[in-house]
Amino acid sequence: MPPLAGKDCRLKTPFRMSQMLLAGVIFAGALGAALAVAVPGQATGKLSQPETLSVAAWPLAWGQPLPVKVQSHEVRWRGAAYRLVEVTSAQFNLDAVTSQLQADLKVAITSFDQVTYEISVAVFDAQGRLLGAARAVCPVARIWLGNLVLSSRSMTLDFGTSLDYAQAAKFTVSVSRCPVLTPEEWMKK
Repeated sequence: MPPLAGKDCRLKTPFRMSQMLLAGVIFAGALGAALAVAVPGQATGKLSQPETLSVAAWPLAWGQPLPVKVQSHEVRWRGAAYRLVEVTSAQFNLDAVTSQLQADLKVAITSFDQVTYEISVAVFDAQGRLLGAARAVCPVARIWLGNLVLSSRSMTLDFGTSLDYAQAAKFTVSVSRCPVLTPEEWMKK
């Protein structure tokens, strides 16, 4: 039998409504103080500034091709390494009237397997704050003519419009990682 079974569990001195209200106010105050310590800058009602991140980036210049070298992940086959997508240059153009930002990329493509990569570009101000990002799909064809087929493509990425783009000072480029089949693997399917 549990120790309190059959006993009167009511409080000997009942709480008055004012005591309950006081206990609730004390609890709310303690909770607010704990949150103020746990989340600095939030107790005053002000939002803290976002943290700037340190990223490896190229300096951005307007209206001229900027050399970059960003490659897709390595595909190994028969002792050789292949990179199916390589971004070789980026040119940024900002429309002075609409504040629309576009980036024109030059991309080298090596045929190997039918796969679609995504190429992303992000622009930052001089302090490293992200201003915007854009992406485009880059399909690779499965063409096999005894040798790999190399081609080049121009791609335009549209960042949309923002008055902040005029402060763009740096940019980054990335190529997504995708599963790629070797010729032996896709011939079995």
